[in-house]
Amino acid sequence: ALGTPERYCPGWLTYLGKISYGLYLFHSLVFFCVFELWRHWLEGMVMALRLPPAILSAVGTVLVLLITIGIASLSYRFFELPFLRLKERFTLVRSRPD
Repeated sequence: ALGTPERYCPGWLTYLGKISYGLYLFHSLVFFCVFELWRHWLEGMVMALRLPPAILSAVGTVLVLLITIGIASLSYRFFELPFLRLKERFTLVRSRPD
């Protein structure tokens, strides 16, 4: 998408690109939590709502996606962004010799 005009890239897609490292970093942990640690809670919720058992995977996947995006957003805002600002302060751009 590098070099693509801004009008062709939706804002939500650009934002997901900004937080992509956090998405990569946290998705396995969240997947494990939802489908292993919280599986009984998730099954209970599906049963209480009288949904078909086959929907368990879809509900779990949507939950993983939403939680991962939330954690990645927080990570970007409070962890990555301060380091990116710090990097800008110490970046040295050399000019050509005269």
